[in-house]
Formats: sequence, structure tokens, C-alpha cells
Amino acid sequence: MIDLLVLVEAFSATPALRDAWRLSGYVERVAALGGMVAVLTDDPQSGWPRGWRPVAHPGEALDAFPDAGAVLHVQAEQIFLDVEIALDGLAEFERFRPDMFTQWEHCLLPVGVGVRIYSPQALRRGDVGSMSAFLAAMVADPTAFSVRYDQRAYVSHEDHLLDTRFSDRTAAAVARAPAWSLAGYLEVADPGTHGYVGAPGAAMTDRRGMAAPYGFESRECADFPTYVMFDLTNRCNAACVHCPQSVGFVGQDNPTFLAFDAFRRAIDECVDRPIHFVRITADGEPLLHPRIWDMLDYAAAKGVGPVGLTTNGAALNDANARRLLTSGTFMVDVSIDAASEDTFRKIRVGLSFRQVRDNVLRLLELRRQSGSDLKVMTSFVRQPGNAHEVEDFQAQWVPLVDKVLIRELNSNVGLNGVAGGADGPEPGRWPCPHLWRRVVIGYGGELKACPIDWQGGLVNRPLTDSPIQAQWHDDFYHDHRMQHLNNDFRADSICRECRDWQASPWALGYEKVVRDLRGREE
Repeated sequence: MIDLLVLVEAFSATPALRDAWRLSGYVERVAALGGMVAVLTDDPQSGWPRGWRPVAHPGEALDAFPDAGAVLHVQAEQIFLDVEIALDGLAEFERFRPDMFTQWEHCLLPVGVGVRIYSPQALRRGDVGSMSAFLAAMVADPTAFSVRYDQRAYVSHEDHLLDTRFSDRTAAAVARAPAWSLAGYLEVADPGTHGYVGAPGAAMTDRRGMAAPYGFESRECADFPTYVMFDLTNRCNAACVHCPQSVGFVGQDNPTFLAFDAFRRAIDECVDRPIHFVRITADGEPLLHPRIWDMLDYAAAKGVGPVGLTTNGAALNDANARRLLTSGTFMVDVSIDAASEDTFRKIRVGLSFRQVRDNVLRLLELRRQSGSDLKVMTSFVRQPGNAHEVEDFQAQWVPLVDKVLIRELNSNVGLNGVAGGADGPEPGRWPCPHLWRRVVIGYGGELKACPIDWQGGLVNRPLTDSPIQAQWHDDFYHDHRMQHLNNDFRADSICRECRDWQASPWALGYEKVVRDLRGREE
């Protein structure tokens, strides 16, 4: 059994809070956690419960209890602290021994019911001047500490948004509660007044707006994905060597196009929301979709966007170029991947280098003539067959287009290369950002979580069954996010052996390229 130090943070133990302690049996529940108790306070003479040792900062507590193998941190305001849930968390901490185990950030549990548990070594390695400073250090440098999240779904998405801690808003609930636990709180919870209020300015948050080492990059995205991507079809006119079209994938022999009704349904849900980007792309070539222009027109008419089109450029003939310039589309990204005809022929199998190049040059000239605001980007996926042409590609296109994007090769979850084979958690792995940044509407009309999942391993539900926002907050997304946060994947997860996370660092992202282009425009 691990030697436990319970650290009660009580810098604001008001008379009303102490009355709530007595009413709810808070001191007795802290004792039920087991172990030694230290109380963080700036008032050591305040008449603390017997056995509670006053300390000014966490480092003093560690010095006073040098044999502690775990530090369980609770706040004095946690009137609905659930001992059973906390002890389950302690068992998880003992099993995995992370730097921190948390039942707060990202967890489906109302704020204040669970605990955070730390290794003393991590606290000493970090800033032990205060618990908030240590948490801030973990958020600022998530690679420096290991975190284990309680992945159990205790409550619904709606209930996990609540804050149970003692305050003027919850005082009445404390007095009426039949028990001071999760179950007792849920009987008296008031969603209208008990919602968690996140601190502004956090770089990443969970769905409530609580600062976290990894998570949503805005409060808006925590509520609804601000990046919506459409895979319009699996039909293509090329077989590029870095694409599953060259090796085969599930459904390739059944050309399918996203139904216009599914597109309309998704766009309608985006209206009046802070959408940062709508990307029209495909597991094939989007310009082959028979209703591509109806789709672009519909998005423009609804004011949803900015909208970007990704294409291989082969079908960007004169008529389509003119249509694109009047469609209200913000940008077009033409994938070229080569600076010479010989390399292009080897990489973008089935297409003509001269045709694609001439199509882009004509589009640029038509844009100049029309005065259109359309942004034009050319992109290049760096790989063994073309890496020697990166500089030549940039030299060709930088003077002509608004952006040249050099991207790193991924394996499309192993379809275009060996995915790897680590059995169990892979040290140094970070969570894949896609799960917190975007949704993908597949050509079958279903939501999927991964933009490079060609085999259907991360497909959720059709939009006809459940709208985007409901799926963004459902058990499917929560479960997969938790697997990534904990670097602990089920045996049947396609993410388990995927190594494409290495090409998806949090500092980068397609939507950040779009933001840069919009910034130049403004």
C-alpha cells in the first residue's frame, strides 16, 4: 500500500465554508482517504482539524512527510468530494504511476467531485511554490510530465459541465443534498447556475474551458468544431504513390459521392457559428463530384466559411477555373508534389505535369483579369521520390502564388507504408490533434474522426442519425480522445500502431496555414 499524503488547499476557509464542512462531514471524508494530511494555508493558527498539519507551500509538505509515495490534492471547497471515486483514482495512480493522475481535466465528472494525485518526484521537479503554479507548468510544457486521465464516463456531457465546489451559487444545494457525493449532488444540481466558468486565456482547454496540457485551442471549438472537412468522393483520376488510391482501400471498387442533402445538413448546422475553415477535399478528386459547384454555391449563400478547395488540378480547365473564381471560395490548394515532369510522372501517376501546371497558370491569369480575391496555394508532400526538388518547387511557385506549402509524408494509417508495431504505450507519443480540431464528413455521409482514415476505423454515425454537435460530445469522441491522452489504445484501435502522429505536431496544422492567409488578407 502506498504511503499517501493528502494535501488540502484551504487559503480561503471562510466561516460559511467551515459550516459546510461540518454539515457535509468533509473532514471525516478527507480522513477516509487514508494517509497523512497537510493543509495549505497562510493562517496556521486558524484552528484546523486535529491531525491536519499547516504548511505554507507544497514543498514544505513534502519536506514534512518525506516518505509519501503519492500526494492527493483536494480543495477546501470540494464539499461533494466523493471518497469512493477518489480511492478508485488512487488505485489507478498506483497501477500506472504517472506524474499526475487527474479526475478533473477532460474527465466526464462534475468539477470538484474527484481529485488530482501527484508523484512527489514530479512535484519536486516542477514548481512546488503552489499547486496552481505546478499545474501551469504542466500545461505550458506537456512533454515534460506524464499525465493519466480517469477515462470512465461517470456522467453525461451536460452534467460534467457543472461545478460542485462550494460558492454562493452552490450553497443552497449543499444544504439540500441527501448525501455529499456524486450521486447526492446530481439530485440537487442546478445546470442554470452551477456551470463551470473557465479561466480566460488558456492555450488549450477541455470541453468545459479548463486549462489542460492538450485539448481544444479555443472555447468555441470545445463547443463545436471550428474546422469542418468534407470528403466528397472516393473516385479519382490519379494513383499518386503516397495515396491509398495507388494501393487500394475498402470501397475503392464502389465509386461513391457525398449526397447533397448530407452536405446541406452539415452546412446548415454551421450557420452562425465561428467556423474557421471549411475544407472541400476527397479521398479522390473533389472536382469529379457532379454537384461540386452547387455545394460551393450553397456554402457561400449560407455565409459559412472561409471555404477552401483541395484539388490535383487536372480538372481545373478553363470553364472550371472561371466557375471557381465566381464561387465565393476563399482559397484553392493544388497538389503538385514535383518541380519537373519526370518526378511528377513518378509521383502523381496518371496525371500530366504540363496540364496541371498550365491549369494553375491560367487560373492565376484569370484571377488577375477578374480581380478575384481567391487565394491560390500549391502544395508538395515531401517523400523519397521528390525530396531533391523541394527548393526548385519553391523557386517556381513562391513568386506566383499566395502560399507554397511543404508537407511531410504520412502513411495514411499504414496503407502507404509500414505503420509500426509497438506493443503497448509508445514513449514520447503525443495525442493526435485531429480529435480536438476538426470533424470529417465522409463521402458516405457519416462523421469520422481522422482525415487519413481510409479504412473506416474511426467512423462514428451518419449525420441523418445525429448532428455534428451531438457527435462532437458523444461517447465515441470521448473514448478515442481518452485513448490518445492516456497513450493507451485498445487492441482493436487503428490508432494503436499508427505512426502518423509524428507528422501532426500540435504547433502545425492546415487550419493555421489558412489563418495565416486570412491574416494577410486583413
